[in-house]
Amino acid sequence: MDVPLFLYLCKLLIERSYWQAYPSQRVVVHESVALTLVCLSHDERHRVLAKCFQNSTEIVDWRVCCILRSLMRLGQDLIRPTNFNNTHPRILNNGLF
Repeated sequence: MDVPLFLYLCKLLIERSYWQAYPSQRVVVHESVALTLVCLSHDERHRVLAKCFQNSTEIVDWRVCCILRSLMRLGQDLIRPTNFNNTHPRILNNGLF
């Protein structure tokens, strides 16, 4: 993922209020998204990520879960069927469905 796309994703999560930064948090959304993307793309364990990002495994787990929940909510808004009223012809003409 290139830098402008990464920054746009972080901006989108903040603008649509999928990511709420609490005053007690020292971590910004950029680090949490980066941590989650590394976890997903490289299939790293939380222990390895905790060592790389210098956090405890509980914090890493919590941040990954928060970002994944935010991405799921973002996906529900972005991925929508174009027409709810029509049935796809493949399903309509198939006897199994």
